Amino acid sequence: MTNKKIILKDQQRLIPAIKEYHDNIDLFITSSKDIIKGTILLITKSDVYLDFGMKSTIKISKKLYTEHLIQQYLILNNSYLLTKRASNKQNISKKKLKEWVNTKLNEGQTIKVKVNIIDSTKDIYTIDLKETINYLKDNKFFYELEMIKKFDGSIKGFVTNSVKGGFSVALGGLIAFLPAKELVKSPSKKLSETFISSSINFKVSEINVDNKNIVLRKV
Repeated sequence: MTNKKIILKDQQRLIPAIKEYHDNIDLFITSSKDIIKGTILLITKSDVYLDFGMKSTIKISKKLYTEHLIQQYLILNNSYLLTKRASNKQNISKKKLKEWVNTKLNEGQTIKVKVNIIDSTKDIYTIDLKETINYLKDNKFFYELEMIKKFDGSIKGFVTNSVKGGFSVALGGLIAFLPAKELVKSPSKKLSETFISSSINFKVSEINVDNKNIVLRKV
């Protein structure tokens, strides 16, 4: 079996683990003072009213809220790190998407979003849906990394350049660190340069979510 086939089989094995809790957004949320849980108090034809435990409720258009829920679902049901062939097995069902959104779009349902303070003395706040989505993407990315590390899976990265003590590797939108010893036995600038702009399969050695630090090792 070729190395490419081994990697594909390895990643297909990870799909159930990565999707195991895809309906539970809370698992991808780490603690943050800016991410607050709100509860839907009222839904009208055009707006959704959310209670965040403040003096007043926050109103958001029903259209924007629905679009945000759809983005959440797609983030939870897509992989950022699996190869294209492996991730293609994750079929997005429009029916399930619609059912999920309809369930979430009910009074009493909760949501976690980034809330910006405009004027605390006047109790004026706004919801930042764009930053919330970015935050969810980061958390989903690191959740997948944790699963890959837990199951000793492999991931493909792109070596961008050499840095002190090793290499920078592009990995799903973030930069990871690869110790030089993983590719070269002895320090050699000329030899190191031969690996720049190369796509290589790696294992995950260390993850620090708070600092967004990722350390890799060669397969």
